[in-house]
Amino acid sequence: MRLFWFLSVFSVLVVLPGRGAAPILFNNVDVVTLDGRGLLRARDVIVVADRIEAVGPHQPDRDPRGYRVIEGRGKVLLPGLIDMHAHLPAVAEDEAVWRDYFARNLRAGVTTLRSMRGAPGQLSLRARALAGDFVAPRLVLGSPAIGGRHAMDVDPEALADQFADAGYDFVKILSGFDTDFYRRLTARAAMRSLPTAGHLVQGVDPQAALDARQRTVEHPEGFLRMLAADENRLRSFAQAMRGRGVYFCPTLQWYRLRQDLVAGRMPHDLDALALPASVVAQWRAFAEKMAEVYGSGAEAAEDLVQRQRKWDSFARVCRILNEADVRFLVSPGAGPYIVPGRDMLLEMKHLTAFGLSREQVLAAATRHAADALGYGDHLGRIEPGYRADLVLLVGNPLEDLDVLAQPDSVMAAGRWLRADLGAATE
Repeated sequence: MRLFWFLSVFSVLVVLPGRGAAPILFNNVDVVTLDGRGLLRARDVIVVADRIEAVGPHQPDRDPRGYRVIEGRGKVLLPGLIDMHAHLPAVAEDEAVWRDYFARNLRAGVTTLRSMRGAPGQLSLRARALAGDFVAPRLVLGSPAIGGRHAMDVDPEALADQFADAGYDFVKILSGFDTDFYRRLTARAAMRSLPTAGHLVQGVDPQAALDARQRTVEHPEGFLRMLAADENRLRSFAQAMRGRGVYFCPTLQWYRLRQDLVAGRMPHDLDALALPASVVAQWRAFAEKMAEVYGSGAEAAEDLVQRQRKWDSFARVCRILNEADVRFLVSPGAGPYIVPGRDMLLEMKHLTAFGLSREQVLAAATRHAADALGYGDHLGRIEPGYRADLVLLVGNPLEDLDVLAQPDSVMAAGRWLRADLGAATE
């Protein structure tokens, strides 16, 4: 059984040569700009090594010799997707589990993952990926979450130094501390050129997050207190977020699937997904625990009413932040019943239901995510000099997001990953 799921994932992922090979020409392809220009028709996109070298009008008389040509007629090229709230599998787990996790993300067009549950083993895992031991999305690694034991009787300056010295890309804010701790932590992190990202912490003045220019706010729950107290306060805070360049990553699917489980609806057909056996066991145990806690009687019914009210409040929060032009980010969240890569589409659909346009949602998953990471000068756009993270689609996602469900092919850092060829190595 284990061999079956291993082959089912990796037999659909082939890595074609990238670095050191012939330049790649996406010939006569339409390009999604996400900068207000819509779709650029009939373009030639040239990739050399891991970078986009040129984007220009299609040249039908171009000599194709010397290029690896990918025919783009009738297809659309989108920047690679960026999942901004991933939880990587534990590195200590069976290696096949995290290899499966990375392969599923890449197959869905997710070429960058921001880890919001950091661990020391992830640093060595990233080093192995960069060394070419295996193919993975680009990994942006947050520190272990500051909350619980990481916020009790700990010097915040020393903690920021520890994470900076270890090589994490940012500090993950969770909970369990006061405003003074937060201000000291974020000030020290800023001195070490280490951004912060995470929750709006109960017990911490929300203004402190703005003053510290916390890069992102995760989840809508932190806004509910402001919404309940005074909607105008939330509107003012949203305007301040936009002014300070603070981004919002709502992870709506994380909440929706729990509502589905309490209602007795299974979010996914686990047998059809062919997940690793240990992952299936974990997910089924989670569903059984939910059923045990909530049952199917009055308690479950009341919980569903409360969850729906919260969902409606989330919609209101998203609409208010969107009206203030706060930049959104995309991630379904992480945990049981979140399918790596594939559930990015479900999150996008939640966001459109809450008032964002398809173009806004696609920008949130690409160019705005790159900007939030501080990588906007080389990631998240289809322009010369940018990293060659690309998704080739059969159809226009500006008209129908469902074309993202089955990419034709994916390019990660100049390596072309095809979903319809047999297994191979670079």
